[in-house]
Amino acid sequence: MAVFLARIVLAEQDVAMAAVRSLGGTTGALFTLSAVMLTAAAAGVFASALSMNVEKLARPMMLAIGVVAIAAFGESTSANPHDLWRFYVSQAGIAFAGTFFLGPALLLGITNALQYGSRELISFIVLFGVVNALGALAGPALLGSYMDGRVAAGAAPLTAQSDTLRLVAALAALTTAYLAVILALRIRRKMAELRIQRSANTVDQPAAAGGPHGASSDGGWQPPRPGRGITTALAAMAIGGALLVLAAWRLP
Repeated sequence: MAVFLARIVLAEQDVAMAAVRSLGGTTGALFTLSAVMLTAAAAGVFASALSMNVEKLARPMMLAIGVVAIAAFGESTSANPHDLWRFYVSQAGIAFAGTFFLGPALLLGITNALQYGSRELISFIVLFGVVNALGALAGPALLGSYMDGRVAAGAAPLTAQSDTLRLVAALAALTTAYLAVILALRIRRKMAELRIQRSANTVDQPAAAGGPHGASSDGGWQPPRPGRGITTALAAMAIGGALLVLAAWRLP
């Protein structure tokens, strides 16, 4: 789900290019912008490889999609040719985030699939490729349809592009919140495992020696059931996301 949503919001780059043209960007400016995006994407790959931490995979994913949300919202406020410089900064950040995101996302799925055996790992790899392909198709289709709908409703092309960028910012914020929930669940699972190990160590030495193996053979990780607090937080995020989408739709 996180990968699919991320691929949709990363389709923002096509909308941003259209906005640059609407603001009077020349061929030279577009070439420079493409070079900046390529360099930032390569930097994202190296940064992801150097900073990868198996114990902290959801955090870089949150950081990457949060950067997309901020950058898209910043681009949506561009209204004249003097604002073209913003796109160099924002598109560099989005290109960096796009490649920085993929490594932790892939490793997060692999580590979870490995707990259930090689068959599930193969299924995950196939699913990861399919989701990436579907997201790459759904993103331009969704954003392009929304932008064309705004133009058909009478909005100027630049206004329609700004509205679409606000929609991207709202979707990226929702994705970041979703990743925050994943992070909270992983922390909760880790704390539960630590409590099990601590209670096993307090019984006696033989039990402590066999405790971790017994804990791992009980069936592996099971998704924790959200309590009242988490349910309330999810409901609040859902309401906030709906309000953000409405704001992106109605703001001029």
